[in-house]
Amino acid sequence: MKYIIWFLSFIVFCLTSCSSITSTGSRFHSEKGILESTPKEAKKSDTVSLKEDFDITPYKTKIEINDTSRQVSKRGKSDLDVWYGYDTTISNLGLSKPMKQAAGYRVLVLTTDNLEEANNMKSEIYFKTDQKPVYISFDPPFYKVKAGDFVNSTEASEFGFKLNQMGYTESKVVRDTVNIF
Repeated sequence: MKYIIWFLSFIVFCLTSCSSITSTGSRFHSEKGILESTPKEAKKSDTVSLKEDFDITPYKTKIEINDTSRQVSKRGKSDLDVWYGYDTTISNLGLSKPMKQAAGYRVLVLTTDNLEEANNMKSEIYFKTDQKPVYISFDPPFYKVKAGDFVNSTEASEFGFKLNQMGYTESKVVRDTVNIF
C-alpha cells in the first residue's frame, strides 16, 4: 500500500511538471509565428535630445601642495617623555634579517576579516610605536595584526599595556613564533 501511494504521487508529479513545459510555448510564439526577441530599432522621432546647461567653472579649485621633501622631521624629546621607563629607542628592524625563530610572545592588536582594515591598523601601529615590527597573519577566515617579537612575557605585557594606554583596548599578549634578530 505504501509503495502504491509513492508510485501514484510520482506519476502525478511527473505529469504536472511536464505540463509546464508545453505552457511556456505561448509566451514565445505568436499567432503568426515566433516572436522577435531583439528590440526594434528606435526611430529618430522617439529619441529625446538633452541640452546641457551646467557650467562647472565656478566649482573648479586650485590645489596647492607644499613641498615637504626639504623639511626634516625630528622627533623631539617631549614626544618620548610620555613613556618614562620604557625602551624608546628606534631600531632598524625593517632593514635587518631575522637570524632565527623561537617560541615567544606577540601583542595581538586586531582580528578582522578585512585585509584593508588590517593593513591600515598595521601602518597605524608601526608609525605610533616606532620600535617594534608589526605583522599580519592570515588564519582563515581572519587577518590578525600582531606587534613585536618578545622572548619573555614581561616585555610583551609592558608593550601591551603601552598599546592599551594609546587606545587599543582590545590588545592582548599571545604566544607565537617570533623572529630573533
